[in-house]
Amino acid sequence: MTFTATACAQEADAPPSASRSQAAPSPSPLGPPELRPGHDQLTSGSHRGSADVGPVTLRKGVNWVDVNCRSDKEPESLTLTLDSVGSFTIDCPSTEDRFSVNELNLTEGRGDRLSIEVADSVQWYASVQAADPEAKQSPAP
Repeated sequence: MTFTATACAQEADAPPSASRSQAAPSPSPLGPPELRPGHDQLTSGSHRGSADVGPVTLRKGVNWVDVNCRSDKEPESLTLTLDSVGSFTIDCPSTEDRFSVNELNLTEGRGDRLSIEVADSVQWYASVQAADPEAKQSPAP
């Protein structure tokens, strides 16, 4: 998206003219990652800048770590850390929302802690999901 700004000067003896200023549209609110059918949301959080999202109990098998982010200024890097698993980095652009999907396939469940490190200009929403053990899973195509 490109915005063009034009400046104009008015001579002192010229009659005033009506002018309309046009503000750039404000970005839409950043929404949460979608909850997958047949999955539980183990933890989630939305914030601007760095935050400790808190404890999460990861399950044996596939866990999904989804992050939506957008920077208000220049593009920034967001680092998501799960203490027992490790960290990964996501680029958060300033021109659009970034939707990042990350799969963790664990041999055993474990207690963990989720934290995000990023500049204050970045809005983000994170979600950790795992298959609901009570839900009937459909076979893969």
